[in-house]
Amino acid sequence: MQEYSIMRLGGLIEDKGETFCQRLVANFSCLLNNDLEHFLKNTAMENQKKNISRTSLVYASLGEQKVLVGYYSLAIQVLTLEGDISKSIRKQITGFIGYCPACFSIQIYVMR
Repeated sequence: MQEYSIMRLGGLIEDKGETFCQRLVANFSCLLNNDLEHFLKNTAMENQKKNISRTSLVYASLGEQKVLVGYYSLAIQVLTLEGDISKSIRKQITGFIGYCPACFSIQIYVMR
């Protein structure tokens, strides 16, 4: 059975430094989606430092070696809704029907 472990990028930056972390992610590739590869290599550390998102690295154990096989990144963003939104849609989004102006904002989690 494959064993996986997760390491927080923020903890690695604090403990080992940015140069170490850049070397860790340098060999990561995603053949199906170049944007994922680009985000990890070029944006994730900066977003971590600016408190925009939190990224965790996923490692698989291959014999004695741990290999970076993926990552996930969570961010909180604001979603602004405008216009005539039905009560049922408002309830699905906010969890309640109560008063809801024509334009309102909610915080959402975004996962990469």
